Amino acid sequence: MLRDAGNGHRVACHFHETIPAPVIAAADGPAAAKFTERLAAFEAAKQARATPSS
Repeated sequence: MLRDAGNGHRVACHFHETIPAPVIAAADGPAAAKFTERLAAFEAAKQARATPSS
């Protein structure tokens, strides 16, 4: 049986008490701004690629 371990993660119930919740590196700090920039650039590139050029 699997149990929720936080933020979309699930673990086997016998490990649930000993596995810490995952740390998201881009959640805060100096990396957050860079992550946001890179995500925006990635989404823009996906959109440009999906739009046929004439």
